[in-house]
Amino acid sequence: MHIESHAGEKWYSCSQCEKRFLSTGALCGHRNIHRGKYKCTECGRCCGSNQDLVEHRRIHSGEKLYSCGECEKRFSSRIAIYYHTNIHSGKYKCTECGKCCQSSRHLARHRQTHSGDKLYLCGECEKRFSSRVALNYHTNIHSGKYKCTECGKCWQSMRHLARHSRSHSGEKPFECTVCSIRFTSSQLLVIHSRIHSGEKPYLCGECEKRF
Repeated sequence: MHIESHAGEKWYSCSQCEKRFLSTGALCGHRNIHRGKYKCTECGRCCGSNQDLVEHRRIHSGEKLYSCGECEKRFSSRIAIYYHTNIHSGKYKCTECGKCCQSSRHLARHRQTHSGDKLYLCGECEKRFSSRVALNYHTNIHSGKYKCTECGKCWQSMRHLARHSRSHSGEKPFECTVCSIRFTSSQLLVIHSRIHSGEKPYLCGECEKRF
């Protein structure tokens, strides 16, 4: 099984969505997503195992137990911090621009920004995408799979719909631990937290000022 991970051989296929996996264990975990065995009561997302569900729920609570030793960023799951540390190690580094990515899949997707290749075409609106994953998310908008019952707007995932729904309900589940200001999304909380930490991750290429 380990040797196959280097060769890229994925023998085990899901009968529902045709995704392929290296092991029967990985396939069984994936099938749990289709069955809805481990479903989040907050946003409806289905996870592959109870452990995945426990870690997913931390997104809603804002709890981040895992800290990066390099940059002190914090994460709500082990897999998130594992992928993040790949950026520091330079394991998946772009030979064109030197950008470090968190996985081989992210690196492959990033490389397409240099080549300009968008191989995946939407049959509904003819928009093109650089990855099949991006196309699949986009087609959810046309299918109405994640449709807001308040205003009828369609979204590409349950996560995006849940975030949008808070604009109607006024719910703000993400609280800053420093000043107690609350936000509708974890992304807004992350940006706000930089006020307290002083972190400025965006660098100007002309004058090297950070923002």
